[in-house]
Amino acid sequence: STVVALVGDSHASMLFPAVEAVAKARGWKLYTFVKVSCPFTRRPVYDYALGRTYTECASFVGNVITKLKSLKPDLVITTAARWMRSGAGESQDPGVQGQGIGSALAEVPGKKAVLVDAPYFWVDVPGCLAAHRSDVRACSLPRYRTVAGGSPGREKAAAKRAGATLIDLTDSYCNS
Repeated sequence: STVVALVGDSHASMLFPAVEAVAKARGWKLYTFVKVSCPFTRRPVYDYALGRTYTECASFVGNVITKLKSLKPDLVITTAARWMRSGAGESQDPGVQGQGIGSALAEVPGKKAVLVDAPYFWVDVPGCLAAHRSDVRACSLPRYRTVAGGSPGREKAAAKRAGATLIDLTDSYCNS
């Protein structure tokens, strides 16, 4: 009887296997609404591949909000790529971007969770691990080299605006 929705860009879709496993284990119904380069925000975003403001993203987010209002999920989960870029002429400030995510979340029913984006490691982690099987410590990086971009300040602003729970798993990835 529990309905969960996972919404956002490709970084949200990256969470699908973990969220799906929990949903299956607990008997939850899981809906997924994800679109590449389209964070769940009410602010215009820029798409690097298109080289322009991603107007299709705004339409997608509006349609998802309409669908979520009818689904009435118990929980909505989102995250966004750490390098989110606002549309042309828009503020690139992470706090302002977070307000846009929070605004979209505030429009939908149910509890909300905002996850801080996973750290970016600046190296080919699978390749490094394959090359250093006998001593994987060669692939470790100091925490300051793994975190960049608007995250987690953006996610903190989003969670605050939407009254959502902020989940930061950075310590699970980076322990030093």
